[in-house]
Amino acid sequence: MWVWPAIAIVVILLAVRVAGARGIRRFSAADEVRGLLAVEQPELSPREIDLSTDGRTALVDTGVDDAVAVAFVMGNQVATRELRRGDIAAVEEHPAAGAHEVTIRTHDLGFPRVQLLLDPASWTKWQPRLRGLVGVMFVGLVGTASAQEHGCGTIELEPATPVPGAFFKVRVPSPAGSDLRGEAFGQPLHFEAGPSGVMVALAGAAIDSTGGAVRISCQVNNTGATSTARVALGPARYPTERLRVDPRFVDAPDSALAARTAREAARAAAVARASHDTPTLWRGAFHRPRPSRVTSGYGRARVFNGQVQSRHFGTDFAGAVGAPVRSANRGIVRIVDAFYYGGRVVYVDHGGGITTAYLHLSRHRVAEGDTVVRGQVIGEVGASGRVTGPHLHFIARYGGLNLDPLSLLRVTAPPTRTP
Repeated sequence: MWVWPAIAIVVILLAVRVAGARGIRRFSAADEVRGLLAVEQPELSPREIDLSTDGRTALVDTGVDDAVAVAFVMGNQVATRELRRGDIAAVEEHPAAGAHEVTIRTHDLGFPRVQLLLDPASWTKWQPRLRGLVGVMFVGLVGTASAQEHGCGTIELEPATPVPGAFFKVRVPSPAGSDLRGEAFGQPLHFEAGPSGVMVALAGAAIDSTGGAVRISCQVNNTGATSTARVALGPARYPTERLRVDPRFVDAPDSALAARTAREAARAAAVARASHDTPTLWRGAFHRPRPSRVTSGYGRARVFNGQVQSRHFGTDFAGAVGAPVRSANRGIVRIVDAFYYGGRVVYVDHGGGITTAYLHLSRHRVAEGDTVVRGQVIGEVGASGRVTGPHLHFIARYGGLNLDPLSLLRVTAPPTRTP
C-alpha cells in the first residue's frame, strides 16, 4: 500500500529539481511547494497550502499553532522558511484590485520581508493566523531596540546573533514594581538591575542547538504579561582534534570504573543544576584562571587513539606543574576531589546558574564550602587524570549547559570605550 505514495513523492521531488534546473519563475501547483518542503524541511507536515495569485509565494499550514511556513521564488531559485511566534515584526495589508497585497516583515535582516497577493477569501482565512504570530523584536545593542512595546517590553540580545555553545545577554525594560521571570533554551534566567532601568540576565545556547526562544513573564500591578523572542543562532565551527593517550583511558571501562565515572559526572551535573538556586555571588567581569596561552579551545571533537570519544567542553591553558590557578570570579567551592578523568578538580558555584571548574590540578588550595573571590589562588597546574601533559582544563556551565568559557569572559567584560 505504501508503494504508490512513495512513487508520488519521488515524482514531486524530481519535478521540483527539474523546475529548479530550468529556472523556475512561479509555482503552478501546491504539490510543487509540498515537494520543495519535503526536500528542505522534511520535519514539517504541511496540511494546507495556498498559492499567491502571482505564483511567486505560498503560505503553508504546518499543523503547528504558533507557526506558518512560506515558500517563495527568488530569481531562478526557490526556497522555504518557517516563521514562528516572534519571527514576524508586522503584517501590512495594501488592498489591490481583486486581491490583497500583503507584506510580512520579519526580524531577520537576511530575510526582511515576504510579499504575497492573496484573493479575499484566502486573506480572510490567513489574516488572524499571521497577526497572531507578530512578536517582539530582539536585537543586540542597547539603544537599537524595536519601537514595539507590548507584553513585558522589548527583548534585546547581546550579541544580536548568539552562536551555539556560547553565553549571551538578555535585556528587558523594568517597569516600576515589575517581577520578571524568564527562560532561554530550557534554562531559567536570573535578572539583575542594569543601567537605565534595564534588567539584565545571562543565558546560553547548547552547542548542538539550531535555534530557540527567550520567553519572559512579568507581573505589573497584579497584571500578567509575556514576551517571546525567537533566537536565530549564527554559525559556529568547531574543529577536530586527534590525541594519543594511555590506552586505559580509551578502552571501554569495566563495571566498577563505569560506575565511578558516572557518579563523578552526576555529582558535577548536580552542582551545575543547583547553581540556579544559589543567589548571584559573582560581580563584574569573569577573568582568565591563567594568564597563559590557550592550547586547546572549546568545542573540538576529541579523537583519542583513533576513536571519537567526546567533544572538548572546556578551554585548556598552558602551565607548568605548580603554576597558580585562580578563581574566575566570586563564588562558593562545591567540589574538591580527585576524579578519574579530571584528576584533581575544584568546582566553584558563582550563583545565578553559573559554575566554573578547574581540572587536572597537582594541588588543591581550597576546601569545600570556602567562599573565594575573583583572582584568588584555588589550586596549582598539574597533569592528573586523562591528560597528555600538564595544563589547566577550564569549564564554564550555565545550569545544565556546557558552554565556551571564553564567551563568558567576553559577555561579562566592560564595554569598550571609544574616544
